[in-house]
Amino acid sequence: MVKFVEEGKYKIVATKYKTDDLIINIGFIEKFPPKEYFLINKFKHGEKNNKIFKEMLIYFNSKNKFDYFYDFFSLGDYFYVVFKYNEEPNLNYRYNKNLCLTDFRRRIKIFESICIKIKNVSRSDSPFNLISSSINPDNISVSENDDIFFNFDFRSIYDHVDEDQKYNENKNKYLVMKLSKIFGIIFETEISSRYNKIMEMMFQKCSLGIYKSIEEMVLDLKNNTEEAEISSLIGYIKHQFRIRKHLIPKITKMVFVPSLILVFGYLVYKKVNGLNYGVNENSSFTIGEITYSGSGNDESAKSVDLDMSMKSKLESESKNKKVYLPENSEVEFDDYIVKQGDTPSSISESQYSDKSFGSAITSFNSVSGNLVPGTILRIPSKSVVESLSKNN
Repeated sequence: MVKFVEEGKYKIVATKYKTDDLIINIGFIEKFPPKEYFLINKFKHGEKNNKIFKEMLIYFNSKNKFDYFYDFFSLGDYFYVVFKYNEEPNLNYRYNKNLCLTDFRRRIKIFESICIKIKNVSRSDSPFNLISSSINPDNISVSENDDIFFNFDFRSIYDHVDEDQKYNENKNKYLVMKLSKIFGIIFETEISSRYNKIMEMMFQKCSLGIYKSIEEMVLDLKNNTEEAEISSLIGYIKHQFRIRKHLIPKITKMVFVPSLILVFGYLVYKKVNGLNYGVNENSSFTIGEITYSGSGNDESAKSVDLDMSMKSKLESESKNKKVYLPENSEVEFDDYIVKQGDTPSSISESQYSDKSFGSAITSFNSVSGNLVPGTILRIPSKSVVESLSKNN
């Protein structure tokens, strides 16, 4: 019969982390194998952990404590903070860029669920150390059925001492900025794709604390889901191609030989049957009452060339026109965060595929001179800008 070291009523099966001030064990109650495991944070009594002891003692005895918080007790030179434990993979493993097979919309729902759970923790009278632990991606697990669990492993508890004041000054901004790390893990494929500007911009807004609350961030994600999904599909195809590139030589070999045989067979068939795809130099065709010939003296051909030349000239003149849009114009627009090295022309080219509309962006935002990185510009709708360009 296997004997386990006991800590109070808990039998220890493994030690995850150990220092002089903190030991983190995994244990169980009753018989082995157990139905349920627990994460046991074992703190040493002393000046360094006095504040943690007081906070956890008060919170454990409050009516609104988080349901993962299972037990709190003191034994000898140590006090114990015990939580329910789940063995599912954490976010860093589940959504690893090279391993993740979960589709985009499903990941959006998972992210929303995580946001709701973290918001619930922050709404109660939870101590800051509990909140900071819940935002740690290493402590968030997701099952195959998308059930979400928090494992309150307190090994990073001393890393957040200086952030207590920041949280109390602006709780919403602090939570949003910390959620950016979770956002970056779950949507890493989309953010790193050069085709998906929407997810990249949302990640930047999250990291900089531009969103005023978790609710605003989640709403923005929902509103942009459809457009982001289209961009994500391109990134997904690119990703699938990359992980299968080792098969390209084999596929090329399989395709090349049959293709060579088909081409050779076609050439033989053409030679034997005397196929001739040449066009009679003097052939003609009729449209309505006008007959067009293939000769170089055909006036109709000259007319077409002249029309094409005039059209090209008009398009060139149109592209060189400046488009100005007053700041108070009531038109649809998107937000854009200025990056290092951005100019009105480069932003115009990235947003409209035409660098000649920079004047529309600067006039609509009343800016001049060099653009400051981090500034949020309003980018007017492409259809409006093109319409103004044609009218000018």
